[in-house]
Amino acid sequence: MPGPNDPAYTAAVLRTEGATEQRDGPLPQAASADEPEIGWRAGPWQLLRLLGRGGMGAVYLAERVEHDFQQRAALKLIKLGMDSEEIQRRFVSERRILARLEHPNIARLIDGGVDARGRPYFVMEWVDGPPLIEYADQQQLDVRARLRLFLKLCEAVSHAHRQLVVHRDLKPGNILVNSRGEPKLLDFGIAKLLQSDTDKDTSATGARFFTRAYAAPEQIRGEPVSTATDVYALGAVLFELLTGMALHRARALVQETRELLVRARRQAGEDGPAAITPRMLAGDLALVLTKAVRDEPNRRYASVEALADDIRAYLDGRPVRARPDSLGYRSRRFLRRHWIGVLASTAVLVAIVIGSGLALWQARIAREEALRAEAVSAFLSSVFQSATPEGAAGSDITARSLLERGGQRIELELAGQPAVQARLYATLGRAWFYIGDSARAAALLEAGRARVDPQDWRTQTALLRDLAQAELAAGKIDLARTHVDQALSVVDPGAADSELQQARVLSVSKSVYGAEGRYDQALALARQVHDTLRSLLGADAEETLQALNDLGTWTLESGDAAQALSIFDRVIAGRRASSTPDHPEMATAMHNRQLALFRLRRIDEALVEARAVVELRRRILPPNHRDLARSLGSLATIESSLGELEEARALRREGIDMLRAQKSPDQLLLGQELTNQGVDDYRLADLDSAARDLREAIERLQPQLGAEHARVLSARSYLALVQIYRGELIEAERELRLISAIEDNQERGGISQRLATRRYLARALRWQGRTAEANQILEDSAGWLDDPGLKVSPAARARTHLEWALGLIDTGQLSAAREQIEQARATGAGSEDGAVADRAQLLQTEARLALARSDWATARTAAEAALKLIRSEFEDGHWEIAEASALLALARFRENAGASQRADLRQLLEWHEQHRPWHPDTDKLRDALRTTVPPAPLRRQTP
Repeated sequence: MPGPNDPAYTAAVLRTEGATEQRDGPLPQAASADEPEIGWRAGPWQLLRLLGRGGMGAVYLAERVEHDFQQRAALKLIKLGMDSEEIQRRFVSERRILARLEHPNIARLIDGGVDARGRPYFVMEWVDGPPLIEYADQQQLDVRARLRLFLKLCEAVSHAHRQLVVHRDLKPGNILVNSRGEPKLLDFGIAKLLQSDTDKDTSATGARFFTRAYAAPEQIRGEPVSTATDVYALGAVLFELLTGMALHRARALVQETRELLVRARRQAGEDGPAAITPRMLAGDLALVLTKAVRDEPNRRYASVEALADDIRAYLDGRPVRARPDSLGYRSRRFLRRHWIGVLASTAVLVAIVIGSGLALWQARIAREEALRAEAVSAFLSSVFQSATPEGAAGSDITARSLLERGGQRIELELAGQPAVQARLYATLGRAWFYIGDSARAAALLEAGRARVDPQDWRTQTALLRDLAQAELAAGKIDLARTHVDQALSVVDPGAADSELQQARVLSVSKSVYGAEGRYDQALALARQVHDTLRSLLGADAEETLQALNDLGTWTLESGDAAQALSIFDRVIAGRRASSTPDHPEMATAMHNRQLALFRLRRIDEALVEARAVVELRRRILPPNHRDLARSLGSLATIESSLGELEEARALRREGIDMLRAQKSPDQLLLGQELTNQGVDDYRLADLDSAARDLREAIERLQPQLGAEHARVLSARSYLALVQIYRGELIEAERELRLISAIEDNQERGGISQRLATRRYLARALRWQGRTAEANQILEDSAGWLDDPGLKVSPAARARTHLEWALGLIDTGQLSAAREQIEQARATGAGSEDGAVADRAQLLQTEARLALARSDWATARTAAEAALKLIRSEFEDGHWEIAEASALLALARFRENAGASQRADLRQLLEWHEQHRPWHPDTDKLRDALRTTVPPAPLRRQTP
């Protein structure tokens, strides 16, 4: 396969530097061996060798040198003088749009910036393979194989159009085929950015960098470009792919457009594709090409998808839309497909009559569909025009602003065309969801539902499916379930793509099951969706890899972190085979992988992976992107578990600030991160900040999810815990009883959270002196610990045993307390692998039991060990240090009531009276100081 030294690769990577470059023209000459740029650094990229030069700069093979993985790419270094403020502004704006292009047949823009000399540069995915036509000729592909290859290009361009991006320079040299036979479209959208400030462009697009041989007439005339411009260029590419002759040269030889394809192949002779004869190109295929390359944009295919549909029809032997829907034409197609039946029966006349009636019906449907497609295409074209410098009127054009303008215009400009409005509302609603505004998405999708044609089941399905997804993000689980079920009911079981459409709906259905807490059903459905998509699309298809990632997610949620890790490793392997290391979905898979590692307590590995994800997302995502905020939160959680609380708080605060900076923040993610931030504040003894963050979390989550949703209850429970440590014991008790009652009445809910609520309530009661009530609550909860079906985590189990042990100590039930401590130890709470806080809590509980048994030496040893652990995680002044210090001082005082020990007690009492006058330890310190002679220690005995 050709590599970076091959002229074909150089020609493909270099953008057109003028308006007259031809595919088979002379190539730029390579520089000499002492080229001064070799070895130069452009950001994290080091230039390895020159690939070619053009009028605006040069293209190099470059390698990333600042990371622990190897990556090579094609880097174009722009000349000085091309770095005006306008170009820089457009560059930033275009990168935001290009970041949305995620398709296996599009070579992505990887990076960009300005080097140390002030020169702008762009970094593109390096595709190691020959250009499209060279590949097809080398492989001796026939007509059908070339058409199937071309359809993949159509899918890539259609994907870009749905993201409101027009290529503007489609040509064979911009399409390379990799070693797996996958075509890759290069340089998407770069031309618009690389114009000089001195370019006297009069076109509405403001972009004059195209190749005349493949440019549409309106593009050459400087008129506004649209999706129809790319349709023309694709037609020109297909023409050359099938004939071996460029379209503009063929038109110079043949006047009659219908004869172009056959005559061009005949004229090309041995220079054309050996596996294709002129006769193979006659008939419907010629008509398809004729329609694609018509001079008038409104007479071409309305969209790239419409062109692709006709090619699929040709491959399947069905009628193409490019042919007028005449009775004779339909009949001939019918007879050609069913000639055996015609010869075998005299009932052929009946068949023809039936076929004719069907043809007329199909013709009407086709005409209606074409009109809708034309209207959609025209509307999107006008949206594109508003993104040009002229249409923008000096404003900063973003995907969000385009969507806002488009939504405002649908009602005004498309009145009387409800079917077209429905499709556009479906498209815009989906786009709003992807940028994080589920409320606006839902409103648009509902508007589409009110207008959709009852016969257009695919649009109905898409509207209902996407509406369910938006409602799910807003916590409206019941509505989401209703709309998922409705979407499944409208799928046409007789359609060729019914299984694919059903799988897409089921993908949302599984998420609804997960939100309902029905993880087993979610997991089963995730497996079914993945198996279906793998069968229909292949294991390496984009949707299949996404489904595999979802399967891993629900496997993780179901508690099998080891299996989930294995699945995420498969996703990453698939991504590495089909995309670059910088692909956004690669970051998603890595993010999920570190979650699995964290669940498996492989903390060091999780930390490395989480840091890598944050670094990657900082590099490839726009500022303030929610996925980066999500990864910062995950990294913060790992840092917090390692005791790096200040670092964790800084990371999470950065992510929260990113979410707040969004025009329409993801309220659910922001609320969850505020909850986590409140917990970190609590652990740092910053109770005022903790209360503030948790209250804001509730304010953001509750309107979206309702007062009884698990996330809201979790935030409320943590806020009550903060109230306990602020001495607001009665208020905390009241809130925790409400939360516990709600949780007990719910069929679903996390058992760990329910146990936490019970523990906090027991603590609030115990610190009020109502220990018997506290013990009863924990005794009632003990049955959950013994239920194997509830899957109580070791940490939740240990904390519940220790909380109960503290209550038993206070009521003098020391043997029972010892039993609870031993059960906590059996969970691993005291091991070196356990969390510091849990290990310290076990030691402090042992110290309290020893004090109650008058075993001063054991109490002192346990308290000393606990204090050492706590000091490794908390700063002086933290209540955890004060509590452990009080236990140690009491043990030492009971061993030896000297002046020094009494002074220590008095100092600790002063701190407790100032900061925790309501805490039971304050009374214990006060009582100890009243004691003149400590009681004699008991002989140590086994309880």
